[in-house]
Amino acid sequence: MPRSLPSLSRSPFSIDDLRSMNAARGYHFFDRDTMRFFASRLASDTFDLPFVGVAFLHSDKACFNDPRRVWKVGVLTPDGNVARVRVVTGKPEANGWIPSEPIAARSKGAAITYLRRVLAHDPALVLA
Repeated sequence: MPRSLPSLSRSPFSIDDLRSMNAARGYHFFDRDTMRFFASRLASDTFDLPFVGVAFLHSDKACFNDPRRVWKVGVLTPDGNVARVRVVTGKPEANGWIPSEPIAARSKGAAITYLRRVLAHDPALVLA
């Protein structure tokens, strides 16, 4: 019988809270100029990832000459930095596993579903 997908716990932190925490530590992920350069958009959803940080969804243009959008899962880590959720799918190397590309999807709902599937199957999650 297939395992059901875990629910994601909503975080008490808002996107504005994450923006403030990131800036207070000297990072620029949420800066207006950075977001304009990458044509980034933020979803209002935030999710707790215990012992990791607070996950949020953002989209960027797929490429500078491609207007399609790609949704990704970012995580604000305890030090205030933003990391991308990646799944280890590569082969082993001397210094560890090779991570795949960041989790990316063509819709916000698909990005949430993918994150839930990753957590359900419990593969190694890495942040980079």
